[in-house]
Parts: sequence; structure tokens; C-alpha cells
Amino acid sequence: MNHNRHRQGTQSRLWVYGLIVARCLQGLAAGLMVPVGQAMLSEAANRQQLGRLMGTVGFAVALGPALGPGLGGVLIDNLSWRWLFWINLPVGIIAAVAAKYVLPPDEVSHANRLDTIGVILIGLGLPLALYGSAEIGAMGITTSSTLSLTFGIILTISFIIHARRSRTPLIDIRLFRRAGFVAAVVTASLTGAAMYGGLLLIPIFLQDSLHQSPTDAGLMLFLMGLGSAVILPIAGNLTDRYGALAVCLVGSTILLLSTAAFFWPSMLPLALASILFVRGGGLALAQMPAMTAAYAAVLKNETSDAATIINIAQRLGGALGAITTVIVLEQAATTDNQLAYEWGGALLVAFAVASTVTSTLLKPPLKQSD
Repeated sequence: MNHNRHRQGTQSRLWVYGLIVARCLQGLAAGLMVPVGQAMLSEAANRQQLGRLMGTVGFAVALGPALGPGLGGVLIDNLSWRWLFWINLPVGIIAAVAAKYVLPPDEVSHANRLDTIGVILIGLGLPLALYGSAEIGAMGITTSSTLSLTFGIILTISFIIHARRSRTPLIDIRLFRRAGFVAAVVTASLTGAAMYGGLLLIPIFLQDSLHQSPTDAGLMLFLMGLGSAVILPIAGNLTDRYGALAVCLVGSTILLLSTAAFFWPSMLPLALASILFVRGGGLALAQMPAMTAAYAAVLKNETSDAATIINIAQRLGGALGAITTVIVLEQAATTDNQLAYEWGGALLVAFAVASTVTSTLLKPPLKQSD
């Protein structure tokens, strides 16, 4: 009996480790594909139409988060959670074939070598810092969490120093000197935190407080993603016409108001679908102009570095948003689940307020020849 239990425990641990490795590989693939695609498009785009381009591309990108939760709920209810992973196989195969035969060939340069030192420093520094901060927030100050956070910060600072001294750095951090670039990157990070924090908090709230099934909760998240997908092309046109500052400020305000609506749960059943659709539109109006402003703040030959920085900021913001949401839920749920949801909602409101503030610091596009 003990032998069987030990064997089952070993198999369970292997499953968990396998899932972690698989998720890391998925993140690695996205980290390679997304910045390259955005850089290619922004380099080819006319600067006066950059907003429309980002809005059109964002429409296609937003379809994933829009369709994913609804499809995921159906798969969990009718098949198995394992299909959440198997469904990625045909998508990955299609993406690989398209990259080989659809994308135009690019010129290969051997002048710049890969910054191996930079890869090691930032590749270890950021994950260690995130892990350490998450552990401290969830479990308190321990030896392992303190060491992880300390080494993560040291490695990240070392990367910044190395990047400033290197002739061919992995990331050109001098772009942060561009007017408005920092504000655009921070705003994109905050909206990423609001998006991923919401994707974590809202379905738990819907199933626990409103007693919805996984399928129904997934359909509600589908409406939020649909709101982003519908508004993104409109946001692109508005950004080209009125500038990123005005559109982003309006979007952040809409995001703030629609998130604050969750503080009145008695009203939610009457207008839940509309609130989530509007929240998705607010996310689109806040995030896409910020990304456009970041690309518009750099020269065309700097777009690849800008794309890398923007995507790192969005992923970090999303990770921090999810981590802090989990920490708040865990800490507050020890006394009252409803109180936990209120604190989680307050955290999402704080992200929206912060993006409203940073969006006021966005600058007009950098004047340059196309």
C-alpha cells in the first residue's frame, strides 16, 4: 500500500513538473514570436497610420483571449482540463507553417552577436525577482524568498549596467531617454496588470459569489475579450486622429469605472454582460494607444528594441497583476471570501487609477522621416 502511494505521489510530481516545463516553453515561444511580429509591422508602417495598424493587429490578437475562456469552460465541463493543453498543438503547427511559408524573408545580419551575458542576467534576474516577491507576499519573509528576491534584483541591476556599457546590448535601454517612452511603457504594463489580474479574479468571483458554471463564467470573459476585439480597430483610428494621450486617458477612465462597478454585486446580475463588454473596450482604449505611443517615440531602426521592451513590460505587468491578485485573495480569504473579492477589486481599481495618471504623461509622436 505504501509503495503504491509513493508511486502515485511520484507520478503526480512528474505531472506537475511536466506542466511547468510545458508552460515555460509556451511562454518562450510567445516571447519570440510576438515582439518579432510587432517589430516587422511597425518598421513597415507609415508613422501617421501606426495607430490603425496596431488596432488591426490587436483585433486579431484579442480574439485569442476572447475565445479562449469560453472554449476553456466548454472543454472543462464536457471533456477534461488536459484538453486546455492539447488544443495548443494544432495552433502551434499552423503558426510554424505560416512562419515558414507566409512571412516574407528577412535579411540576416552577422554583424551583431547575441548578447549572451545579457541573456543570462535578465533571464535569471526577472524570474527570481518575481518568484521572491510572490513568495514573500504569500508566505511571508523566508530565507529562500529573500535570497530569490535579492539575487533577482542584483542580476537585474547588473543587466542594466551591462546594457549601458555594451556596444551590442540585448536591449537598448537608452530608449528610456526618449520623451514619453517611459510613460507609454509603464501605462502598457499597468493595463497588462489590470487585464491579467481581472482574468484571474473575475471568473473566481463569478463562480463563487454568483454561482456560475465554468462554461457560463467563460462566456462572460468571452464578452470582455469581445469588447476589446471590437473596440481595437476603432481605437487605432482614434489614436491616429486625436493622439494617444486623449484616447488612452478615456480608455483608462472607462476601465476604472467598469472595474469599480464590481463593488456593487447586487447590481451585477442585471448588467454583468454589459459591464464586462465595456471593461474589455476600456482595456483596448487604454493599452493599444500606449503601445502605439511607445513605437512612435523611437526611430524606425529602434523598433525591434522597443518591441522587446514593450512586451517585457506587458508580461511583467501581467505577472505582477496576477501575483498580487492571488496574494490579496489568499490573505483576505482567511476571514471572509466577500472581503477578499472586495480587496481584489480594489487592487484592479488601483491599477486603473495608476494607468489614468501615467497616460497623462504620453507625448506626441517623434518627428522622423519614413
